[in-house]
Amino acid sequence: MSVNGETAPRLGEEFRSRASTLLKALGYIERINRRFGIDFGSDPPSKRKNLIRPLFSPDGRTAFDFKSGVQVRILTEAGRLREKIDALNSNGNPEFSNIEGGVIITDNKLSNTHIRSSLDDRQIYCWDIRYAHFLAKKVGVLKTFLRDEKKPREKQLDDWTTLLVNFGSYNDFLELAADVFYHYPLEEMNNEKVNALLQRFASYVRRQCADLNIKIIIHLRLHSIAEVTEGAIDKFRELTSPAIRLGDEIQYESNKCFIASYNSAPWFIYCQEER
Repeated sequence: MSVNGETAPRLGEEFRSRASTLLKALGYIERINRRFGIDFGSDPPSKRKNLIRPLFSPDGRTAFDFKSGVQVRILTEAGRLREKIDALNSNGNPEFSNIEGGVIITDNKLSNTHIRSSLDDRQIYCWDIRYAHFLAKKVGVLKTFLRDEKKPREKQLDDWTTLLVNFGSYNDFLELAADVFYHYPLEEMNNEKVNALLQRFASYVRRQCADLNIKIIIHLRLHSIAEVTEGAIDKFRELTSPAIRLGDEIQYESNKCFIASYNSAPWFIYCQEER
């Protein structure tokens, strides 16, 4: 049985390769490749890129460790990564020091207790299989927009929320396709959070569409890494019903709006109807 993030060599290399591919697709700029005991050392995505830094991560140069296998002792691995970062930061070499923090990426599902302890006690973030799906979906949405010859740029809506927006033009209306990503895994998405988030989204839409003077139909997908409560689902449906208008000419098309959590069955989002 695999322990401590160790798998058969071929499977371990496959996981490292695919984790690196995800990071590069997110815009991370590789600086360290399997040196000093670190799998991937990186500067954060440039502000000129389409995607911004994932919000559940260090805001600066980051050391990544990739751990796969049946069992991963995540708190032990977080402590080891913390020691590697401290050693690099104390060596005085600016090419490899000044590391703000670390991230462990694993193909396991981790408990929120362990994710919180790793962050609070060791300042190490953990991306498990759920968060990997969440970030991969964000990359996929961006690629879909780029195929439509759009030039989307991810924007930050609040401390833990980002969005990608795409406009489609038709004869007598515009379609606003918005994918909203809630990045914080450690607190559930309840009806109060949904209400506050959609109010901020509504304010954003009003600002962007104030002078367009044409009917706008909104297709909204809310992607939550946090668990979504039943009350949150009901509140989302209420606030994206056709009766809700964000202006004289702005309304939702409810059958094109949904909220989904990656907390359980993270592949479910890929089975939703495409735009």
